[in-house]
Amino acid sequence: MKQSLDNSLVQHQHPLLKRFDANVCVDLHCHCLPGLDDGPQNLEEALSLCGVLVSQGITTVIATPHQLGRFDGCFDADDIRRATLRLNAALQGHGIPLSILPGSEIRVDERIYALLKQGHLLTMGDQGRFVLLELPYDQYFNIDPLLAQISELGLRAIIAHPERNKTLASEPERIRIWADYNPVIQITGASLLGRFGPMIQRASFQFLDMPLHILVATDAHDTASRCPCFLEAFDMIVQYRGEALARQLFIEEPLAVLGALNEPQTESSNKRRF
Repeated sequence: MKQSLDNSLVQHQHPLLKRFDANVCVDLHCHCLPGLDDGPQNLEEALSLCGVLVSQGITTVIATPHQLGRFDGCFDADDIRRATLRLNAALQGHGIPLSILPGSEIRVDERIYALLKQGHLLTMGDQGRFVLLELPYDQYFNIDPLLAQISELGLRAIIAHPERNKTLASEPERIRIWADYNPVIQITGASLLGRFGPMIQRASFQFLDMPLHILVATDAHDTASRCPCFLEAFDMIVQYRGEALARQLFIEEPLAVLGALNEPQTESSNKRRF
């Protein structure tokens, strides 16, 4: 059974990487760690989710369990690190060609600056370069002060699925006010496909035309209602916006973030492309 699974996954992954013209394909937002948040509840479910990710060409995932918000106090940064090590060991044991890096999705909160300084919140890849911020769905906050605080710490924000915030979905131009802080805007593949409704889908496509760093991630939680739809969303962008933009959004920009995680920190870090 294990060998059959190995062959099946490789048979899907390698041709897709060739199509993407890439050796590495990165998903920067995924809830794949078992038993921490509203992602997989056990290792079996986590391995099934990881298998689907591999079958869509993905080689590297930053695991982003929720921190703060409704999961405030449920687990800490060390819990995420340990869960990442365990999942990587299980993937290796099952022959699933996927690498997991630790991270988190942090709900916007007035305590973020202090908690980052104290090491309670996990940065992307645990490298102290990027933080993935989640806006509330029902309310709109001016996050400029938070972006300024994050910048003071030498960090850049990746804004998770802003298209799903009700205010930004109806007024997409509002995200332009964040440009001074050079954030990365992460759109969810399911949003582009219309799975959260037509208004969110329209906002997602409008974001693509804005002068900000935009990338697509899965925000997958399971293999059912919140399954990865990376390849389906990639194909849609190829159809409606062309191959070059699809590669930029799904391959090049996520890979640039991954590459930046290990760059030396300098005073000008936040002013560079990545």
